[in-house]
Amino acid sequence: MKTISYRWTLAFVQIVFATAALVYAPYEYKAGPHPIGDDFMLLGYRKVWPPPVLRTSYALNFPALTAVVPFRFWGNWSRLKVVRYQGPPFFSFSVEDCMFLTGAFALWYWLGSRLDRRRQEANRVLRSKSARITLLTIGCVLSLGVGTLAVFYIMLTDADRPFRQIGIAGLVWGVTLLWYSVHNLTSALRTSSGETPTAPQ
Repeated sequence: MKTISYRWTLAFVQIVFATAALVYAPYEYKAGPHPIGDDFMLLGYRKVWPPPVLRTSYALNFPALTAVVPFRFWGNWSRLKVVRYQGPPFFSFSVEDCMFLTGAFALWYWLGSRLDRRRQEANRVLRSKSARITLLTIGCVLSLGVGTLAVFYIMLTDADRPFRQIGIAGLVWGVTLLWYSVHNLTSALRTSSGETPTAPQ
């Protein structure tokens, strides 16, 4: 019996959900209480955007969101619309949205590959010690970036309550990824120094 590939299954499920969330979010926003017209300092908008469905998607894919955020400071090109559909349903995706979807797919493909690797331990591909240490070091740095953005979101005021809620999920992501990277980096360093390593995760 052929076993299910977690890497493709998880990546496919998440990319479908994230895409659906981006399409449905404007409709959910319009259906709920929201400011109409020129809201002072956009405070009303910030209290309700992103709506719950997109908020959930950002929380589940927080590392992908973290990878996208820095590009917001490099001009307005990330907000350019690259996909438009004059429906119904009507929707458009910006460069930033496409980058987020790509990051979400890559994130869950990687997580699925970890699960597949555990299940097929005998067929695992061995990397050189230096490559493993380099990748895990990069993982530590990226985990710190995830945690930093999460803490920034949590420290926002109640005017940005949706992002504060997303930040809590981001902090869980950051701590978990940092633990994973540090644990395996320590194991790799012990192996390279000749000590008995702990079991890889």
